[in-house]
Amino acid sequence: MYGCDSMHKKLFLIEFINSMLAMNSHRKYFFILSCTILFLTSCNHWKGKIAKETMAFDTVIYQKDPLATYVLDKRKSRCVVSDNLPVKNFAIVDSLMFVDTGRDHGMVEVLSMNDFLSKGSFGNKGRASGEFTNGINLGLYTTFRKKGNTLCATLYDMVTGKVFSVDISSFLKHGKAILVEEFKNTEIPQPAFWVKQLSDSVLFAKVLTNEETTQRRLLVRNGNVESLKSMAFADEFAVPQNTDFNMISTLIGVSPDQRKCVEAMLDMNYMNVYTPMSGKGFTVCCGDKLDLLSDALSLSKAERRYMFADVRAYDFGFAVLKYDIDERTYEAGDDFTPTILVFDWNGKSLGELKPNIKFNHFDMDVRKGFLYVLDAESRIRQYSIPVIKSWNNHSSRAK
Repeated sequence: MYGCDSMHKKLFLIEFINSMLAMNSHRKYFFILSCTILFLTSCNHWKGKIAKETMAFDTVIYQKDPLATYVLDKRKSRCVVSDNLPVKNFAIVDSLMFVDTGRDHGMVEVLSMNDFLSKGSFGNKGRASGEFTNGINLGLYTTFRKKGNTLCATLYDMVTGKVFSVDISSFLKHGKAILVEEFKNTEIPQPAFWVKQLSDSVLFAKVLTNEETTQRRLLVRNGNVESLKSMAFADEFAVPQNTDFNMISTLIGVSPDQRKCVEAMLDMNYMNVYTPMSGKGFTVCCGDKLDLLSDALSLSKAERRYMFADVRAYDFGFAVLKYDIDERTYEAGDDFTPTILVFDWNGKSLGELKPNIKFNHFDMDVRKGFLYVLDAESRIRQYSIPVIKSWNNHSSRAK
C-alpha cells in the first residue's frame, strides 16, 4: 500500500504479521506456522472443489465500459507536497490533507489544501498509552467524522484493540492533539484488520475467521458484537485452507456520512455497494460476467488477476483504482498505467480517469475540482478535473 513496490497485497499480510508478533507467544507460534504453510502452498494450482463461486449480491449491475473517459496530461500536472515530507498514503477531508508519513513521531502530517503548508502533526509509534504499536493506517484504521462544525478522527490500534478519538478542530486551533480512548468497555473482535466508526456508539469491523479462510463483517454496537445477517453471503465466501486469503480480501470505502459502503475485491472484477447498518445492497461488475473463484484458483499465483488497488468514497459516489494486471506484472514492477473508475451510489458509471502515469493512491478535492495521485516517486501530483464538480452536483440533484 505504501509505494509501488509494496502495496495492498503485501500490506494485508505485513500488517497482520506485525500485529500477531506483538501478541503472546502461543498465538504467535500458530500464526507463523499458518503463514509458512500459506507461502509454501500459494504457488500451487488448486484442483479441488469450492462451495461458493462469488461474493456478490443477487442484484448485479454490469458496467463493461465507463460512461466517459478523461485522459489527463502529466505535463499539466504539478507536485504539491515538499520532497522533504515522506508520503505513504494521504486522505483529503474538507480543506485539509492528512498525510501518513510513516515516521515514528508525528506520524500524520496535516496540510492546508490552500497552500499545502503544514498545520502540524500528531500520533506517535510506541507501546505507551496513546501510542500506536505499528503506526497509523489512514485506509484501514482511521475514520474522519463531522460532529456539527467539529472535525474528529477515530484511530484504531490493531495490536492493542484500543480505539482513540482526536478532535482535529481543537488540534488546529491549539496545536496539540489530545487522544481520548473510546469504547473502553468494549472488546473489539480479534483479529480485526479493518475498523471504521459509523456513529458515536457503532464500529464496523472485518475479522479473519475459520483459519484465515473467511472474513466476517461485524457491528460493534453499545458493547455488543453483532453479525449482519444480510451479509452472510459475503461472510461465507471462502478460500480453501492454506490458500492466499487475499483472494477474498476487499478494499472498503465508507461515505462521509458513514451511511454507505463500497467493497472492491482485490482479485475479482466486481465490488459490493451496501448500507453497513442493514447490509442491503447490490454488486457492480466491471465486465459482462462475474469472475469466479474456481477460475482464479485454477491459475498459478503469477497468473492471477490483481484488479483493484485503492478505493475512496464521497458524497456523490465512490472511485476505485483499477490495475487489472496479473501478479507476475505486479511483482516484477513492470510498467503499467492504472486508471480510476468513478461511480455514483446507485452503481452508475460517471467516468474513467486516466492520469497516464504509474501511481498507487489517489483522492479528490470535489470542491475545487482536483485529482491527487501518489506517483511512483512517492510524490503527490495534482491534476485539474473540473468534471468532479459536476459529479458532486449530480449527487445533490439525486437527493
